[in-house]
Amino acid sequence: MLRLAHMPKTLRTQNADALVDILIRHVGKRIIVGSPLGIGKANLLLNALYARALKDPEIHLELLTGLTLERPKGKSLLERRFIDLFSNRLFGNYPDLQIELDRVQRKLPPNVKFIEFFFAPGKFLHNPYAQKHYISSNYTHAARDMFDRGVNVVVQMISEKEGTYSLSSNPDVTMILASFMKASLVLQRCS
Repeated sequence: MLRLAHMPKTLRTQNADALVDILIRHVGKRIIVGSPLGIGKANLLLNALYARALKDPEIHLELLTGLTLERPKGKSLLERRFIDLFSNRLFGNYPDLQIELDRVQRKLPPNVKFIEFFFAPGKFLHNPYAQKHYISSNYTHAARDMFDRGVNVVVQMISEKEGTYSLSSNPDVTMILASFMKASLVLQRCS
């Protein structure tokens, strides 16, 4: 689900590429995405955005988030035998965030930035790119710091069941960031 602040209604679709087209049409090719910490990232949409930026170098994609998780992977055959079963049961068909996999392997293109404000301990000890693109931010200031970096799109996975909605974990960051963005639009209209 995607809601654009200046659009009258919420759009619902399962087609992530169609949402990317809509985003580019309304925001332009400079897309600065804020996404929640930990779980709750809309990986299907973020993967579609990233794939589009890989195909079109005119797109400037910047992702700001915290504690990006990936499926656990075993290093040895014995570890893989155990972890793969566990990972498949826990994650099912939920995809890894491709931009994260490429960041870990240091393969991000120049038109893409991945900025994070919480790391898994020791994960990026020897990754200069990740360390350079890290914001030291207290959790209570995460939304403010994302807003100050110019976020123009907020992406949050939303689960709906029988009229009840869940924003997964850390929904407060998303809600605060959205309120900052809404207030900014109101101020822009008044000036």
